[in-house]
Amino acid sequence: MIKTTPRATLLRQRAAALEEQARIDRELAALEEHGDTAPTEYGSRAPYSPPPRRSHRWLRENAKLVGADRHGGVRGRDVVYLISAERYAAWLASQSNVVVAPVLETEDERFDRLASTSGLRRTA
Repeated sequence: MIKTTPRATLLRQRAAALEEQARIDRELAALEEHGDTAPTEYGSRAPYSPPPRRSHRWLRENAKLVGADRHGGVRGRDVVYLISAERYAAWLASQSNVVVAPVLETEDERFDRLASTSGLRRTA
């Protein structure tokens, strides 16, 4: 019977962990070798992928709004709406209506105002 020490057990566990890390590194390297696989065109049904964080149904229902091109038959499964990734990105950027409000007061001024309305005052 072979007697194992706690150190030997830890060395075996470390070796197993390093082998697992090496396997993961090989898989990541293989993924990076394929380069950028982002789609250049989005579509409203398979085999095309929908826009990021959207569904095929969303694209089908909002095709006119985003400016997608209609391809296929008259109706049904033959119809697919396609939009290029650049065109979708441009539409998405045009929809951004984020307005940055100017800072009217600093946090210290705000604290002083709120404290004074409560009957408090700042001390040293």
